Amino acid sequence: MPQLDPVFYPSVLFWLFVSFALSLVLMQNLVLPRFFLIKKRREDKVRDLMLRAEKIQRSADEAKEIVEYAEKGAKAAVDKIIEEASEACRSKYDEYVSDLDAAIEKRLFSVQKHLENERKIAMRDSESLAKSICGAIVESNIGIKDANDMKNIGGGAGERPYEEQRSDD
Repeated sequence: MPQLDPVFYPSVLFWLFVSFALSLVLMQNLVLPRFFLIKKRREDKVRDLMLRAEKIQRSADEAKEIVEYAEKGAKAAVDKIIEEASEACRSKYDEYVSDLDAAIEKRLFSVQKHLENERKIAMRDSESLAKSICGAIVESNIGIKDANDMKNIGGGAGERPYEEQRSDD
């Protein structure tokens, strides 16, 4: 194995130092500066993004507060509108009910008046009907057709021909 042969040690050590020095120079001049540049750009970008995120968060918080305030105001306005509409509906309903009550009262008065007139007519008709029924009963039992015929029966005042006639039966 030639690597373990002591004759090759100085040559291997020389190339080891040369390659190490060359690698160090290349790393220091080419790779590391690019690496640090990329790292710095990323850090700057992250910092900028964090600042923008904080700014956006503050804006969002402010917007949220504005929206909550507007929401409270809108809710209060909606509640007020609902209350006004409810009150308007309630007043229209009360007005409508009072109009209906007035119309019902007027109709009730009209119906009562009509019923009173009908009762008077019925009473008048029932009186004439009662007279005709009584006349028919008297005519069928006594044979008198007119009230004038009743005055003529018996001849004088105080006589009661019907009672006398009944007592004869």
